[in-house]
Amino acid sequence: MSAHPKTLHGLAAVVDQRRREKDSLVGELAGRRAQLERQRATLARLEQLYAGAATDAVRASAHVVALSLNCGDYKQAVMHLADSQRDELHRRDADLQLAQLALTRAVQRHEALSQVLDGKLRVLQREQAQGEQKRQDELATLSWWRGRP
Repeated sequence: MSAHPKTLHGLAAVVDQRRREKDSLVGELAGRRAQLERQRATLARLEQLYAGAATDAVRASAHVVALSLNCGDYKQAVMHLADSQRDELHRRDADLQLAQLALTRAVQRHEALSQVLDGKLRVLQREQAQGEQKRQDELATLSWWRGRP
């Protein structure tokens, strides 16, 4: 199995392309994780607002009926917003899982091609070393023949 330099150059280009694909997916995954964490924080804040509105509604009902109704409407709006945020969070979490799977596959493709390239480079280096050894042996033999009386 002889490794041709043009083949190695093409394979190295493919390995580099796979590395760039992997790096791109790593950045994309980091962005998605950050977005997911922001949404989790938003959801936690909405749940705090909902809990605060519940206590405000109890206090308001003792004072003014209109204020109590307003607090109830606010509480319901916050609850709907939190539900939509939860749905979005679940969608983004599933999307994150798909992105992680894509990254895993990209890493596997990159590693497989890197191993093939490394093997071909080792074969080429071994062939070059054997060729150099053969030239040295031929020069030594020629020198020995010339040195004989």
